[in-house]
Amino acid sequence: MNDSRENTWVEQHFDIIHDFFKDPKYKKLVDNSLEIYELNRNPCFIFCLSASKDLLSQWRAYSHDGSGVSIGFRTKNLTLKTHPNDNAIFPIDKINYGISAQRNIISELCNKMRDKFDSEQNEIKKFNLRLAFGLSLVNWALIFKNPNFKEEKEWRIVLHGPHNSHKDNSKSLSGMEFRINSNKIISYYSYCFGNKFNSDLISEIVLGPKCKMSIKETEQFLSYHNLGKTKIVISKSTYR
Repeated sequence: MNDSRENTWVEQHFDIIHDFFKDPKYKKLVDNSLEIYELNRNPCFIFCLSASKDLLSQWRAYSHDGSGVSIGFRTKNLTLKTHPNDNAIFPIDKINYGISAQRNIISELCNKMRDKFDSEQNEIKKFNLRLAFGLSLVNWALIFKNPNFKEEKEWRIVLHGPHNSHKDNSKSLSGMEFRINSNKIISYYSYCFGNKFNSDLISEIVLGPKCKMSIKETEQFLSYHNLGKTKIVISKSTYR
C-alpha cells in the first residue's frame, strides 16, 4: 500500500462518534464498538483497480516506471466467489476520497445506531448492535482514503482474512500463499477463474509507454492464454 494512513483514515472522523454518544449511557456502546473495530481492522487482503487505464502517475508508481501493462477488466464479469457454486460474491467498492462525504456517512451511521440502540431493551441484541457498529467502521476504513490520492480513481475488492489456511482444488479461492518481495514475506491469496478467464473478463490490454513487447507478440501470448479477442492498445503517455 502506498498510503501510510491505509485502513486508519476513518479514525479522523471518530470525533463525530464521540459527539453523538457523549451521554454517559452510551459509554459501553462506544467503548465496545471501538474495541471491535480495533480487533477486526487487520489483516485484510485487497485487490486494487483504477478507473484510469492510462495515467502517467500510475505507470510510474505501479508498472516498473512504465515498462509494464495495464490490464482492463470488464467489471460486470469480475465476480469473485470462494467456491464456484456460491451465490455470494466479493463486492467491488469505489473508494471515497471526499472528506465531507465521509463525515456524512459516519454521521448517518451514528444516527441509525443511536435510534436502534435507544429502542432496544434486549441485552443480547444490544451487543449485536455494538458488534455491527464496530464492523461497519472496519468496512468504511477500507473505503475511505486521503483526498490527495483521488487521481488514482481506485476501486477495490476486499477479502477479510485470514480466510482459509489450506489449499482446496474445488474452490476458486486458494489457501493463504506466500512470496518474497524486497526482503519481506508477503501473504496473499490467488484466484482461479477457470473457464471464465477469457476476453469477456479481460477486454483490453494497454502497453505501457516503456513496454518493450510488441503488439504482435502480445497478441500471440494472449491467444495462447484464451484471450485472443482482447483488445491491445499502446499508451498515449509519451514518457521515456
